[in-house]
Amino acid sequence: MIPVIELFDADYRKSLQGLPLHRGARGVVYKEGLVALLYYETLNHYVLPGGGIEAGEDEVGALKRELLEEIGYDVVDVEATVVVKEHFADSLWHHHFFKANVVDQAKPLQLSEEERALNPRLVWKAPLDALEILSLHEGDHPHSQAIMQREFLGLMHSLSNGLQSF
Repeated sequence: MIPVIELFDADYRKSLQGLPLHRGARGVVYKEGLVALLYYETLNHYVLPGGGIEAGEDEVGALKRELLEEIGYDVVDVEATVVVKEHFADSLWHHHFFKANVVDQAKPLQLSEEERALNPRLVWKAPLDALEILSLHEGDHPHSQAIMQREFLGLMHSLSNGLQSF
């Protein structure tokens, strides 16, 4: 069974019924012992690559599509590690985290206009350096800290759940 971590905003007593649910797939992607992070220059914060799960798409399919679009790599050895559920006053977010290894050479990115506007840059970091960045970096967007906290939890759990296999 895949573990679930739940995070609640300050209004955690509010009923969660009827709120829109957003689902995402995020990758702890390895290449030569390093972990992929995306740095969004416009927001001055870091995330693990991934994005929204589209209608009719399963979590692994969404992950593979998002990774190909955002970092240009196909992945193998995909393993679910944790689900981080975020409960906000106006919405629910379920982020499915996976660890995976890249295959072959990078292909051209397929970024949306919105993604291009964030000016993303792929960086490869040692796992402990990636954890440090996600826990200490102060982004410029009002939600940067919450986003990087979520990514930190997903990465930390993914690393503690089998780092020795990579």
